[in-house]
Amino acid sequence: MVARELTKLHEEILRGAVVEVRETLAGRASVRGEIVLLFVPAAEAVREGKAVSIAAEVRELMQSQGLDEKDALKQVARARGMGKSEAYRELQRERGK
Repeated sequence: MVARELTKLHEEILRGAVVEVRETLAGRASVRGEIVLLFVPAAEAVREGKAVSIAAEVRELMQSQGLDEKDALKQVARARGMGKSEAYRELQRERGK
């Protein structure tokens, strides 16, 4: 995870595999501001050798436990150790919005 300008107007959080985050940042003309890098074991968001998206986890909880999207997203965020708003932004990014 790369967190840039935390608690500031232009706060940005990029999550994903190191290769994905690097590609995102490499596509920019410059990257400015205070940056924090956070690395976690890949096993936390991996099932059967494949990365699991937030959207997939939300769908799974909605189907298996009958939760609405908001409650499912809260559970996924808690399980991944992230805030609800951060999880929502990631969900929207995965959906291409």
